[in-house]
Amino acid sequence: MIIPGVCLSYKEEILQGLHQKNHVYKMALYNDEAKLSPNTKRYSAAGEVASNGTNYMSGGHALTGFKTDIFDKSAILKFDSPVEWPQSNITACAALIYNSSLPDKNAVLVIDFEKMVTSLNDIFGVNFKNNNLIKII
Repeated sequence: MIIPGVCLSYKEEILQGLHQKNHVYKMALYNDEAKLSPNTKRYSAAGEVASNGTNYMSGGHALTGFKTDIFDKSAILKFDSPVEWPQSNITACAALIYNSSLPDKNAVLVIDFEKMVTSLNDIFGVNFKNNNLIKII
């Protein structure tokens, strides 16, 4: 079951100062067997798409362009978009953004694609909605 949203532990960890701009944030892709929700605390390979030599590696893809800002009275997080896996054979229905620089690979955001998305020896890309804005608080 996939329930999208900002991970609750991430909101707490921001206040604790655990997440930093210079950390490496990644996006991992998941199939419909994954159990992801705002209660997800860390990256897990359970339900992650297969790493079968088609340009997807377990753990996902590093994100670039980390920025924070204020938009419409909310704190936001931005990354460059789209995130792409070229010439890939991937079928996924969800993604998890997480901080791979922390020892527990702390979860940030669960994204639900709302359907199964497939690439067959083509680009698998994820575009962030609303000009790459991820509303945090």
